[in-house]
Amino acid sequence: MLPSELKENSTPEDVEKERQEIRDRVLTKSNEEIVNEDSKRPDDDKTMALLRELGSDLNINAFSINWRYRDGTLNEEVEEANYFVQRVIERLSVDSPEDDPISIPFYLTSTTFLLHEYGQCAQNFKKRLGLVQDQSDLMVLRNVVMSPWATDKDFLSSLTHEFKKVMVEEVEVCRKRNDISSDYHKFLIQGTKSPYLVHFPMFHLARHRSQFIAKIDIDSEGLKSYQEAKSKNPSATFILATRAKENLGDLSTNKKTFKANIEIRDSSSKKPLDTLKNLSITITSTLKDRSLKASHFDTTYPSGKMPFYLYGSHHELNIDHILLRSPNIQLSANVSIETKDTIPPEILAKGAILFAKGIEEAAMQPFPATEDNALARESDFFFRAGQKFEVQVFEDKKTADATGPGLADMADAKVLAEGTMTVGKDVYVDAYALNKDPFERVEGEEKFRKWKKVFDRIEQEMR
Repeated sequence: MLPSELKENSTPEDVEKERQEIRDRVLTKSNEEIVNEDSKRPDDDKTMALLRELGSDLNINAFSINWRYRDGTLNEEVEEANYFVQRVIERLSVDSPEDDPISIPFYLTSTTFLLHEYGQCAQNFKKRLGLVQDQSDLMVLRNVVMSPWATDKDFLSSLTHEFKKVMVEEVEVCRKRNDISSDYHKFLIQGTKSPYLVHFPMFHLARHRSQFIAKIDIDSEGLKSYQEAKSKNPSATFILATRAKENLGDLSTNKKTFKANIEIRDSSSKKPLDTLKNLSITITSTLKDRSLKASHFDTTYPSGKMPFYLYGSHHELNIDHILLRSPNIQLSANVSIETKDTIPPEILAKGAILFAKGIEEAAMQPFPATEDNALARESDFFFRAGQKFEVQVFEDKKTADATGPGLADMADAKVLAEGTMTVGKDVYVDAYALNKDPFERVEGEEKFRKWKKVFDRIEQEMR
């Protein structure tokens, strides 16, 4: 920490004043200039005295970085700062077998301040970076000073120039990732008489970083076409796509009408079986519009159960898996439930919480993520048509736009109903698009395969 930060009653103005002093008297000066200017200063204002109070007393330096939006607002999300650090590390280390070590200007390593180990130290580090003090671990960079003359002959400034160049380029990626402007959105359509939309969320794009469920109206002709297609293709997946770029927040708050197409898809074909075009869609009720920011995540996956949102009517019930942390899996289906107690219609109308008991979600996560969604076609996958689960149903007393952690915490809640749930034919499974990072240089699985190939070749040569 800076000397000004360690003083009692330190203010942000005091800290910024000292930072500016360091910029003016250290960062922009050569060793000779610092010494010469110090010779003209009084003893209580020497730059060398300030230098002795700065930094670590070890030759290993741990430091971290953060980024700003284009309007100058500082990022506050720990996950987004970690993402920034990770991308910088990938640029300044050999991250893939295809990387050229000679082209990397200098090397950095990283480590993580685990919250359960670093405690208040990690939280204070987050505060200094302008981040929320949540329960996330913090990634930090490391370098090692190997020479006592690092500041001589413009060596340090050349390193910082290269470092800044990489950071500036990666900040642009972080800004695109966190852009919340309008975009094309896709939804799963559930129900026949009373259709519902379930948004296809994406953890790595802010404009899609929401678990959104809404009840809709379709124009009369479009509804008729949809219901006929649904009758002809009972096990097909119906995907609604907006025809224009829309803001998800506007759709939920303004209950606006928008134009959309509906694609009818079958798991055995990559192309739509058919497309219903230019339908008028009106959102009549937003059941859930819950942020998937990392600061709203639970610290662990559920154990002994898997939570779902339950909504619709007693004639048409639907579920959607509650996404409590990342990575995760989207599991949606129509269901039937047999219970002794009746679930009040007004609770279903706003979306109840259902626990499928006996499912060890914590042990199952993360689910394998493949582009072809092979999980959905596995005959023994636990979430499939006809599968039965023992369930408990609770009222969700939180608002539609409530944020986590704790969205599925029902420890003190009363059980409304218990019984058996049977999964219907309209099953949707996705662990790929939900977790896919569109800015990833080399996909994780591909990177793993490439490194494995290298190590296999080394093993063969050593035999």
